[in-house]
Amino acid sequence: LTLSSDTSEYPVSGLLTYTLVAENIGAYRVQNLDIEQIFSTLLVENIDGTNTAPFTKIVNSAVKEGTESDVGTFEPLGDLKVTGASIAVGGKLTYTMQATLTERLAGDIVVSATSQTKDGIVASDELTTPPKAGTLEIIRHEFVNSSPYLVNGEMKLHLAVENTGEGIVHNFRVQHNIRDILTTLGNDLVDSKVTF
Repeated sequence: LTLSSDTSEYPVSGLLTYTLVAENIGAYRVQNLDIEQIFSTLLVENIDGTNTAPFTKIVNSAVKEGTESDVGTFEPLGDLKVTGASIAVGGKLTYTMQATLTERLAGDIVVSATSQTKDGIVASDELTTPPKAGTLEIIRHEFVNSSPYLVNGEMKLHLAVENTGEGIVHNFRVQHNIRDILTTLGNDLVDSKVTF
């Protein structure tokens, strides 16, 4: 069994497509094959720090190679649970699982598939797909006052950050050198003293 996905890092929302290939490299036809790829029990961390199901919908399809191959019986939606599949000598079965991602995910999605044969259980390698990374950048860092400040007067400072990456940035902290500004009367405002 070989399990793969269409991307090495999943996006913030949209689809993640898994492909599961069962291949017969033996000398005899494989019959009465059961295959499982379970998604309903998966839990992935979201940006709130709690665990949630990573997918809201899964659509299953399959194709076969080999005249004596049969993709078996399975439901078109939800967990892939195949029964009664057959693989011809040198043939293979390819199952495609198109999963709709839950929004606000922040953790790795870890999956694996298993197959029950007459010789025992065959398992795919574990497949881990992390989220795309976010990139935090300072996009505004300036005094708002249009006139020189006065002693004991009010000073306004704008500091803005933006996520310019493809993933979610979460649980970050912005630290500014405001104490240094107060002690130097605002003469030491530099970008290098703003940190994440």
